[in-house]
Amino acid sequence: MPIMDRFDLAKSSKFTRGEKCIFIHLILTFVLIILSIIIYFVHLCIINHPGNSYLNTRRLVSLQEGIKEITTPDYLPIGVLYLNTNPIRVICNTILFREKWSIAPAHCVIIRSDPSLAALLPKWEIKFKTADLKFKVTKIRRSIAHPHFNRDDFSNNVGLLEHTVSVPIHQYINP
Repeated sequence: MPIMDRFDLAKSSKFTRGEKCIFIHLILTFVLIILSIIIYFVHLCIINHPGNSYLNTRRLVSLQEGIKEITTPDYLPIGVLYLNTNPIRVICNTILFREKWSIAPAHCVIIRSDPSLAALLPKWEIKFKTADLKFKVTKIRRSIAHPHFNRDDFSNNVGLLEHTVSVPIHQYINP
């Protein structure tokens, strides 16, 4: 009987060890994906989801005001910072976090302090969508950028915008 060396063993196998490993990993990945899909559909059948609520990815928040309970709709407190010029120039999105304050990226807040845009200061506005699908528009009283904001690498890229009009925060999900 001839003696087989390591080269003969390599020739006798159709796939290398690495190829077999990749194949097993692919099979395991597909099995886990199929198992996850089956669990999702079983969940949909077992748990009662009224209407198309399973498509809703936002949460409802319940607030206590005195005795009565108010359930807020699933609107996010996101506003649009824009220049009220012709045509309207959208600058950034903001997030309402107090009745008179919004958070915005500092690179958007810094633009307001640019000397070449000083004539446009009265035209800066923020628009929020309320619970009854109407819009609340407010002008900006002042803007504050993070004191350590770096324009080169955008570190500390956060700023505050103070509104001239209070936007009721109970109409939104609290951040």
